[in-house]
Amino acid sequence: EVWACDFSPVMLELMMRRATEEGLDERIHPTQLSWSDGWESAKLPTCDVAFASRSIATADLRDALTKLDTQATRRVCITLGTNESPRTDDVLTAVLGRSMPKRPDFVYAMNILWDMQIWPRLDFIVSKRSDGFPSPEDAVEKFAAIYHANEEERGRLERYIAEHMQPRQTDEGTEWVFDHERTTKWAFMSWDK
Repeated sequence: EVWACDFSPVMLELMMRRATEEGLDERIHPTQLSWSDGWESAKLPTCDVAFASRSIATADLRDALTKLDTQATRRVCITLGTNESPRTDDVLTAVLGRSMPKRPDFVYAMNILWDMQIWPRLDFIVSKRSDGFPSPEDAVEKFAAIYHANEEERGRLERYIAEHMQPRQTDEGTEWVFDHERTTKWAFMSWDK
């Protein structure tokens, strides 16, 4: 059985719809809960494995790691960012003439766990992304918003996208994709209890 926690009731509802489609809804217990909530009041049972993937965006990482460690009886598994945001694109960042601050969350987590006398295993997951857009203009709008691009940066973005997006046929029709490969790197950390 799985206790699935999220602060968003909409995400829990979407998960349960999918669980029902897969015939798993009897085994999944949705629980609205955030990192800042007191987990004791949620009355979660202890579990074999506590897993948090790309969700530990919290002001108190030590508290989140402690909560996961306390909840599990056998193992804890987490994924954290290595540097770049999955929303940004290294190539577009360079096109805009920006440099992104280095924020390897996993190093911070590793230091906290070391201080807690926990020695996690560390591995990395590299995922390739091939986002499709209805049009090049939609890509401009999305990335201009993500980067809060000023007028000059928006012009650079428009020129790059005009040159480096190409159409791709899908079952649903045509979508536009970049001609460069986009990757996101995640740190996978786990420790046994």
